[in-house]
Amino acid sequence: DAAAACLGLCREKDIWLFDCGEDVQRSVLWREHLKPSKMHRIVITRQAPDAILGLPGILCVIGASREKGHEVSDIPVQVFAPEGTAELVSTMYECSDTFLEMPVVVHEFVTYAVSDAERQPRPLNKRAKIWRALMPPDQLNPQGWINGAIDAFMPTQGRAKVKKGGRASGGVLAVNPRAGYRPFETPPPGNPNHQGLKYSDMRWSIIADEAAMMTATLVETEPLSWAVVWREADKQGNLN
Repeated sequence: DAAAACLGLCREKDIWLFDCGEDVQRSVLWREHLKPSKMHRIVITRQAPDAILGLPGILCVIGASREKGHEVSDIPVQVFAPEGTAELVSTMYECSDTFLEMPVVVHEFVTYAVSDAERQPRPLNKRAKIWRALMPPDQLNPQGWINGAIDAFMPTQGRAKVKKGGRASGGVLAVNPRAGYRPFETPPPGNPNHQGLKYSDMRWSIIADEAAMMTATLVETEPLSWAVVWREADKQGNLN
């Protein structure tokens, strides 16, 4: 079985995918524990066929799993990927006359400073509901980190914001104040005017929620690749 290159990280309420090789959607459908309706965030580590060609297909599967009109259909899929990924997905959807039921926000890794407007999601393809934002490294980011929370950006401000479903007890947007996670120390604000920053020193900190954080570092290969480290927050409790 020549399975497509893809790693799934199953968490309590959602699933992260890392890299999406060609035809990954069929591999996902064969695995009962990987439910497309719970996939809200995808990480692409490099612009290579075995890491990115399955992205348009898996987005279609995720869209089909979101019942139209249901509360979670407005919750965007957040994609963290190299620069140019949003244009690639948009072009493939235009050529195939494809559109999605949910918004897709593509956050692109860049190695240079960008304006505040470029760091905010902007519509790229309204029919396919694709939005694009640029992610400078922490050292060049005035905020110092990237907000990767599921509800960080709701383009439609629709049903998921105002109805019960997603925020109900156990829902993907629900917050448990008794969870007892110790907060992460967020990276300090960066300086967009910083000069002479080396590739080896660049890092991108993406805070998933109160319980987890992902850090990406640049690997100088051809094409450029990103290595990722996943960290879970400490949780209060005892071993009894």
